[in-house]
Amino acid sequence: SNDSSNENEMAAMQQRITELEMKVQQREDAIEQLEVAMSLQNDKFQTLMHDMIRKAEKAEEERVQMARVDILERVRAIQQDTVQHLMDELENSKHPTRQLSTVQEKDESDSGYWEE
Repeated sequence: SNDSSNENEMAAMQQRITELEMKVQQREDAIEQLEVAMSLQNDKFQTLMHDMIRKAEKAEEERVQMARVDILERVRAIQQDTVQHLMDELENSKHPTRQLSTVQEKDESDSGYWEE
């Protein structure tokens, strides 16, 4: 009877060890799944960050491009004004009777400059 109680105790302990081993295995599996999930989340995060950086860079490039276009348009407008001004000057010089006094004043003020 003493032997059988020892055998029962051994069997119960063996059963307990098996249960604990199964729990450990389940936890290890759960940890592994978590690690995989975290790795996927990290990949998603990295991808998201790269996308955001790319979008920000693209937006910045577009802003620079728009600024460049704006500057070119301003330069063109200034050039057109300058050309128009020169053409007006030329037109005025063809008809000195219309603006005789201003042309004479310009000649006097400019004379030093042209002699250089």
